[in-house]
Amino acid sequence: YKPLTTQRRGMAELHVVGQLLGGDGFQRNSLFCKWSIDAGPNFRLLQGHTSGQTHCDHPNEDEPAVWAHPLDLHYALKGFDGWPKLLLEVWTVDQFGRCELGGYGCCVVPTSSGMHEVRIRPP
Repeated sequence: YKPLTTQRRGMAELHVVGQLLGGDGFQRNSLFCKWSIDAGPNFRLLQGHTSGQTHCDHPNEDEPAVWAHPLDLHYALKGFDGWPKLLLEVWTVDQFGRCELGGYGCCVVPTSSGMHEVRIRPP
C-alpha cells in the first residue's frame, strides 16, 4: 500500500463516487453505455479510470436495463475551472449482435451528493 499524496500541501481534492444505474425508453431493450469523464487542465487524476463501458443488459420487454456500473475517481485540483463533465453514449444491440447508437448526452458532474438523473434523447 502506497498512500496518495498531492504535489503541494493544501491542494483541493475531488472524489467522484457513484454508479451508472441503467436505462430505458429506447427502441430496443438490449442496452449498454459507453462513458467518459472530461476534466480541464486544473484537474489531475490520482486514481480511477476516465472512460469505460457497462455490460450489455437484456431485460424483459417492459423492464429497464440495469447496469449498476461503478464510477470511482479521485482528482487533485488547482481551481474550479474545467469542472468534470460526464459524457454518455447509450448503444442498443439487435438480435444479430449489431450495435446501433441509441442516444447520447452529457452533464456536469454534480457538486452535491444524492441521486441524479440524466435524460438522453435519441439522435
